[in-house]
Amino acid sequence: MTRAFFVVTAAGNNYGNAPTRNIVFPARFNRVVAACGVMADGSPYADLPGTLMAGNYGPASKMRTAIAAATPNLPWARIGAPTVVDHDGSGTSSATPQVAAAAAIWLADSAHSAELPEDWRRVEAIRYALFASARGGANPKLGRGTLDAVGMAAQSVPLAELEQEKPDTASFAFLRALLGVGLTDPSDDPTYAMLSLEALQLSLHPVIEAILPDLDADPDQLAAATRQRLAATLATDARASMTLRQWLAKAAGASNTGAPPPTDGGAAPQALESPPSPSAQALNASAKLANARQPVISAPLRRHVRIFASDPTLGTGLDTVARSVTTVSVAWERLAPGPVGEYLEVVDVDPASSAAYAPVALDDPYLLHEHGLFPSETDPQFHQQMVYAVAMRTIEAFEHALGRRALWSPYRDPNGTDISGRYVQRLRIYPHALRAANAFYSPAKKALLLGYFQSPAICDHADIARPTVFAALSHDIVAHETAHALLDGLHRRFIEPTNPDVLAFHEGFADIVAMFLHFTLPDAVRPEIAATRGDLFTRNRLGQLAYQFGQATGQRGALRDYIGTIDAKGHWKSRPVSIDDYHAATEAHDRGAVLVAAVFDAFLRIYECKAKELIALATGASGVLPPGELSAPLVDALTIAVCKIAGRFLDIMIRALDYCPPFDITFGEYLRAVITADRDLVPDDRRAYRVAITAAFRARGISPRDVRSVSPDTLAWERPISTSPSRKWSTRWRSIFRWIPHGKKFPVARRTMRGCSTIGWCSGHPMTG
Repeated sequence: MTRAFFVVTAAGNNYGNAPTRNIVFPARFNRVVAACGVMADGSPYADLPGTLMAGNYGPASKMRTAIAAATPNLPWARIGAPTVVDHDGSGTSSATPQVAAAAAIWLADSAHSAELPEDWRRVEAIRYALFASARGGANPKLGRGTLDAVGMAAQSVPLAELEQEKPDTASFAFLRALLGVGLTDPSDDPTYAMLSLEALQLSLHPVIEAILPDLDADPDQLAAATRQRLAATLATDARASMTLRQWLAKAAGASNTGAPPPTDGGAAPQALESPPSPSAQALNASAKLANARQPVISAPLRRHVRIFASDPTLGTGLDTVARSVTTVSVAWERLAPGPVGEYLEVVDVDPASSAAYAPVALDDPYLLHEHGLFPSETDPQFHQQMVYAVAMRTIEAFEHALGRRALWSPYRDPNGTDISGRYVQRLRIYPHALRAANAFYSPAKKALLLGYFQSPAICDHADIARPTVFAALSHDIVAHETAHALLDGLHRRFIEPTNPDVLAFHEGFADIVAMFLHFTLPDAVRPEIAATRGDLFTRNRLGQLAYQFGQATGQRGALRDYIGTIDAKGHWKSRPVSIDDYHAATEAHDRGAVLVAAVFDAFLRIYECKAKELIALATGASGVLPPGELSAPLVDALTIAVCKIAGRFLDIMIRALDYCPPFDITFGEYLRAVITADRDLVPDDRRAYRVAITAAFRARGISPRDVRSVSPDTLAWERPISTSPSRKWSTRWRSIFRWIPHGKKFPVARRTMRGCSTIGWCSGHPMTG
């Protein structure tokens, strides 16, 4: 070979120095520079606790051609995302490109590079400059020291003094000693070469390394007892091949005569009578002792946090205090004060009051033990805890339904034309962003801005306190606004009002998420089941959103009540359903309320069927409840049924987002997406969820265009006709262009979900799939 190459590879990584803490191949070769690790404080990236990944080092003979570079927590690019850089670069793999880059820079800028011939001297010059400029080489775990790219760039090389590194071999030199002293060189034997390579691979194991710490030692200096122990260990290794075991066993039998082992492939001899090889327990005794003294405690899976189940006003009455507070669980993550986690960053500044409140530290041991702060209307830190917990519950609902990580929509350019934008790591939540009866998600700021205000006076007496209402303390408002942000991350064009349904869908869908999240809180559901004797069609707070917020802004009952109204005398009446509900509602919130009413009605119908079954079981099939309160077991059973059905509806409604068009959505198209998504996941609709949903939409005048009939079978999107790409696309284009007036071609947006091509869009008209 006329050209030479400078090669640097990772030294390898381990956990608790297992399976090996020694440098692995190919970095083990002396002609290869091994990249070890050094941490920010200058200490070696090695010998860390068993729960942490650490870098390999050793044996001593190899560290002569090793060098250390920074790791872990390095900037690390993400494949497929050119604008995203994480700080999760770790291991010696992240140290390797630093060494290689320093060598490349030296070669490109060195005054000697033009004089260096393209042979081994070029490689040795790079190695000399690399090692000579390294800093702090006193620590043997760092090899020649820590990489100094700046110092290397200025390093000169005495070309006349360079010596070529000796060639490496991928063989186990000690195998010859194990097979018999005085044995003629069997290097030309292909069987021996294969077994030598196998023995080399087996030697990279703690048990073998305890016997033979350095593979580069002189095999002829191996003591007889050590040789016998090494042979026995290799022969009894479960990973060893039968051929290697036979060679070692036969060599042991012929060791007295010095004859070479036979290669006739005869039967395996009896096991060697030798001292037992050290067990893994003995080898890892120090690690086990350290773990016994200070056992490693795994991080919990869930974090339990207390919140207001609905709103603070429920805690002021004896009849509602039981349902005012609950404890929810969210996925465990390390939190900085704020809280600040992977998805969310709570920033508690109050511009109206020119104040900034101290961030809550939910990882504090005392707060972890107490499930966070106790709910309080006046403690800003509890407000921070509340918004974090509710927002995380909403995020988890989306991830559970969609089966993937939730992402926020990227930043847009000022004129709003570029929606590719920059990646957004965290959604910000401002619990006290404005002093107003308002709360909203800001797509521009990528933040939830929650308001607070003083409620109107309830009488003319000046000494009667007017409570302050905080949107941050309403479970439904926080969930509603978080759902807006998550929907914007999934469908960025749904904020463009191309038809009256688009903004209404944003409002209605956010309310659906908030409502069903509420229904999954057993502590909130159980008292309502007991109070209404299992009949959720009567007036209850579970069908209302943001109860306190609505009362304080002057509305009787709730911010929006979808199943009924309260008349002037304070009596609740169910809202009659009309086929004109959808077309009569023109304002976004009103039309969104129709969507929520349809979904909620379907939910109640499914619950009614399940409740009849449970009540029949509890009453001996009569179905007639006795007077008085329901029994506790029946209340619990009905509560479980409500929470389970609500969770199923929440999954259905969120999963349908993957089947929606990318823009210009209508309620009819969403209905088709709901039916298709549920059909793909649950082909057997045993509980008639799809029938109930279709009937509830149809009763309010919501139906898609261009369908033969409004039934679950006809509403589901059609599957592709053929799996052949050419035929599928030709059929697809004929179907699309059939809808284009006068043969005009319009852009078509295509989404692929579950392996099939779905809805195309053209001039605002839906395409049959």
